[in-house]
Amino acid sequence: MFNLDHCWGILKDTPKWLATKQENDLKAKKSKEPKEPSLTPATDGTNPSSPPPDGPGKEDDGYNHGVLGDDSRPDGNKAAKRKRNEDLMLENVLKMQEEMVKVSQEQSIAVKAGMKLAANDHIMSTDLTGMGNKTKAYWKKKRRAILDCPDL
Repeated sequence: MFNLDHCWGILKDTPKWLATKQENDLKAKKSKEPKEPSLTPATDGTNPSSPPPDGPGKEDDGYNHGVLGDDSRPDGNKAAKRKRNEDLMLENVLKMQEEMVKVSQEQSIAVKAGMKLAANDHIMSTDLTGMGNKTKAYWKKKRRAILDCPDL
């Protein structure tokens, strides 16, 4: 059962190992019991050799619960560190995504400004010498709008 004999003398009385020993004893007791029902009927309608339904051997829900139960031990250092590291990683991922959105928005604004600058440059460099009066008036109006715009 326990490979480290020099430690067993110290650990045998601790709750964890007492519970483990009780579970092993119950398993050994169950394996030694005959699988066939006895030929003599029980007086109260139950099998006297079976453990009580609310005892440590209860397995009606399909799960094998230990003597100490599910909540007997708190999370250890490794589990706490793992959870903390996962939380930090999620925070870092969230920060990186927010930063990526910000950079993407800045890049979009820069592209729009570059496109507007290129369009304005085209308007300002258009040759008006061979154009008709209406077309020339249109381009002059566009140039005036560019020159009057305060964000240049």
